[in-house]
Amino acid sequence: EYEELAASLGYGSAAPDIAGLPEALRQASQAVGERILQGTGRALKYDGGEGVDYAWPADKQRLFRGAVEAGQAEEAVALLAEEFAAMEAQELAGIAYYHFGEQAATCFFAALPDGQEHENVTRWLDSVHSCSTPEAMQAYLAGQMTTELHRRQEQRREIDRRPIQDALRYINKNYRQKIVLED
Repeated sequence: EYEELAASLGYGSAAPDIAGLPEALRQASQAVGERILQGTGRALKYDGGEGVDYAWPADKQRLFRGAVEAGQAEEAVALLAEEFAAMEAQELAGIAYYHFGEQAATCFFAALPDGQEHENVTRWLDSVHSCSTPEAMQAYLAGQMTTELHRRQEQRREIDRRPIQDALRYINKNYRQKIVLED
């Protein structure tokens, strides 16, 4: 159930024939990508620009991936914020933000032990494409990444505590009996 729904429509040049449809679709996709900068709930015309894409530097990706692998949520989020700031400084087309959001989510999951098979990848990518501003996308990704990494840290702590808890249960259960090392 939705309280409010804003649809955006992207359009470009009319296709003169069936062979022109791929170009018309590309233009429409490029135009609708501008909703992240121009707002949702409107018709967006392709402006003829090629929408320079953002190339996330490989060294920054490695740092981000390393932070994720190490479970350092705050470091990963800080690196993500740096990239959003770099994109803003370059005044890129809106579609570049969606491409970067996809890249960031994909890179995040690739750095996790269960990689791309993680059940949330598709949901994250859908949500990235639903963000209406760069700030909303950054907040969404930062929140999801922090939550996921903290959840995984807690799981590791539970696994680490399990042998100690098992030993304590055994001792409590058998404290009146003679306990030997083999037990």
